[in-house]
Amino acid sequence: MPPSEDIHPSEDEHPLHSLLDQGAPPRPKRPGSNRPPSLTVTTERKWWQQWRGNARFLCDGKLMLGVHCDQLWVTGSLILGTWLLFLVFVAPNYTGWWCVGVGAAMLVLCLVTLAETAVTEPGIIPPQPRSDAAEGMSASTRGKLNYCITCHIVRPPRAKHCRHCNVCVRRFDHHCPWIGNCIGHRNYRSFLRFLIVLALSACYVCVLSAIHALTRLGNVGPEDLTSQSGVPGSEYVSPFLGVWALLVTAIVGGLLLLHMYLLFQGQTTNEFLKGEPVHVRGRVMRKCLLLWCERLPPSLLPPFDEYPTQDDVDANAKRATATLESLSDFDCVYT
Repeated sequence: MPPSEDIHPSEDEHPLHSLLDQGAPPRPKRPGSNRPPSLTVTTERKWWQQWRGNARFLCDGKLMLGVHCDQLWVTGSLILGTWLLFLVFVAPNYTGWWCVGVGAAMLVLCLVTLAETAVTEPGIIPPQPRSDAAEGMSASTRGKLNYCITCHIVRPPRAKHCRHCNVCVRRFDHHCPWIGNCIGHRNYRSFLRFLIVLALSACYVCVLSAIHALTRLGNVGPEDLTSQSGVPGSEYVSPFLGVWALLVTAIVGGLLLLHMYLLFQGQTTNEFLKGEPVHVRGRVMRKCLLLWCERLPPSLLPPFDEYPTQDDVDANAKRATATLESLSDFDCVYT
């Protein structure tokens, strides 16, 4: 399978891209903060305790969630509540267990794909130590370098800084508050899976709820519905679920169609909204194969649930020196 760079050949061509694969030093110290200096990595605290982004950590750093993890619980509750109402009040009115079985399977798929998207690291680029050389550059020079003044890194093409998570993300698509995480290079595939499963699930609930509601109102329809009285309360729940699921189907289905269009165009949501140029048109089947079959790039972040070693501390100082020297060289080229 060809590498994903065939779609976006310029993504890994930046001369300073190799600096991004060397670890995750903390963010710089802010005025008035009691945090350790930006060049300090201590072996007395775990990586997640020294992280400068806005991520939320669970299980002592073993699980990282986005900054809007509260909205993630809301999304999961809405999905779970909708399916429970359907499985309790609507599905039992149909003869056989096929309706309940399919509904239970779709519920599990919705929750699994939601959790996968939320906990998958989107492609965060580790912040680098503050560079005096970069801070002294002109704005035009920093723009040519695609330099982030918050993370103090030279970003590869298509990487953007998320103001919510306060980190730079490779091939940044957008920040999704309903999932609570950024959508980027490493979790875009799981995000599309979630949209597909959610759209199909909403359509399934909408159709079966509408059939049941119309059958109860007019006493017409499938024999297995008209020949029984139905579950008590279902005559009120099924119309509500039909309307609610129709709304979800329209919204999620429209969002899914938008992302299919952007995939074929070779654009991210961020690039589309900002009117940035299309990278590669055509080769639709090739893009789909690469999206679903390519191996995910490795994460650049350290193991958050572990303590930094002395080698990590030494490497942090070396990264600072390498960043300063490289940026000084670029300053001479562009000024």
